[in-house]
Amino acid sequence: MTVFKWLLRRRQSKGHGVHSPFAFNLITKVLYSPFSYYAFTDILRVEGDDPDKEQNQISFRLVNHFKPGNILEIYPGNGANTLYILSPSSNVNYISFPAEEKNIEYIKESVNNYLKSREHYFNAVNFNFASSIEEIAPKQIDAIFINLDCGDNFISSVDRLFEISNENTFWVINHINRKLSKQLWRHIVYDARIGVSFDYKNRTGIAFLRPVYHKQHFTV
Repeated sequence: MTVFKWLLRRRQSKGHGVHSPFAFNLITKVLYSPFSYYAFTDILRVEGDDPDKEQNQISFRLVNHFKPGNILEIYPGNGANTLYILSPSSNVNYISFPAEEKNIEYIKESVNNYLKSREHYFNAVNFNFASSIEEIAPKQIDAIFINLDCGDNFISSVDRLFEISNENTFWVINHINRKLSKQLWRHIVYDARIGVSFDYKNRTGIAFLRPVYHKQHFTV
């Protein structure tokens, strides 16, 4: 990391020089909120040690703040991030892609046990497992989480992601510092259809499609 980028990240992570009210609130009240949640402890109790817990906690904070109703998770892996995505509210429509048969039952059982432990109703979560992005209806998805540590670079599918998103959709791309992820993240940041984007600690990329915002990128 260059000295300039380090200084920029240090300033913007505190909200300094961020003139957009939307970006300032997201940085100070969501990404760098001083508050923790009981769910974090509960999930670690279920999952054990989680090397990606900081990234996964960002997933929780974003869902808790924006309350998306329809969520797509691409390459959920062992389902650890799924718990963070679903724990703010059990009243969501959740779609997982690709539908890896060996992981489906594990993820459902893990989420089931967790939600029961927190006195949520598991059947309020509408689980769907897609074998193809083409199965998803246009404009249906409110939040997309992509874990590229478990899949390919996905660039060829970006246009399809736009098709299934609406103007209020946000995307979260984890592991943007990995070799396969860097090209995808740059592609997304420079795409004219993306409004505001955030590079969180060179680990997680967050992009908002909202056309009412001027195109800006923040390093936080």
